[in-house]
Amino acid sequence: MADNREDSQGRGQESPAHPVLDYRHRRAYNRDASALLFPSAFHAFATTDGTLSTLIAAIPGARDETGHAHVGLLPFLMLLQRQSRMAFDLLAEGQAYQAWMLFRPGLEAGLIVGKWLDDPHNADVWEHRKDDPKAYKAAYWGKGLVTATLPRSEDLRAVLSRLNDDFMHPNPDYVWRHMTMEDAGQDLALWCNYFDDQLSTEMHLYSFLHVYLVLIDALVAAIGAKLASVRAIDCHLDEFERAFRGRVDALRQAHTERAHLLADLGLWSVAAPSDDAVAEGDPPE
Repeated sequence: MADNREDSQGRGQESPAHPVLDYRHRRAYNRDASALLFPSAFHAFATTDGTLSTLIAAIPGARDETGHAHVGLLPFLMLLQRQSRMAFDLLAEGQAYQAWMLFRPGLEAGLIVGKWLDDPHNADVWEHRKDDPKAYKAAYWGKGLVTATLPRSEDLRAVLSRLNDDFMHPNPDYVWRHMTMEDAGQDLALWCNYFDDQLSTEMHLYSFLHVYLVLIDALVAAIGAKLASVRAIDCHLDEFERAFRGRVDALRQAHTERAHLLADLGLWSVAAPSDDAVAEGDPPE
């Protein structure tokens, strides 16, 4: 993966002729490199994206047992797809700090679907949030997003909270996570990191792919409980977990200082490696 940093004087590590063009070049290079390093991750994302497209296509014209349509859910699902596509590209570029920030509204959109399925009145609360902010806060802030209808909504809301803490604000953890200090003779050089290293890129990719698929699987189950047209959709979550479990657990065991990413962001549970797991990138050191 290409590296790009600037020091406290605004100088690029390699002093390119034009830092902005160099930055754009490195983003494109990393995206192409990731496609070669992690081909099964790209395939897995394309498969999940296709599943979400199938879900979106199954809703128009469908009605539940009471005769009600649920087309009001479509904007949230379409936003989730847009945000996830953008996030995946940024993860492939080695910019997880941008990717998770963009995925956040998509994740929240999925949780809102659960709110509307729980109680249609929540749609009115959402629509009139400026007229009654107290009702909106009670329904849509914090644990208000945990619903009975959406499976694993509590886990998914916990990821949303983690994204708020880790990627949305320049708190101490965020600031120092992106800085590097190096000995420069009698002085210390302070660098701002623009790109993740290959190991971080891989761990963030697997975290994103899993939590995204968990969310889609939950949405299919929740909407499928209302619409027969959705019930036949198979998200293949078990197959995905069997395929990637071995690599994920190997990374977790070899790099314990970063293992929390897989659980906190990716909702990966601890389990023994599978025999049919994919192996991508360099082996863990």
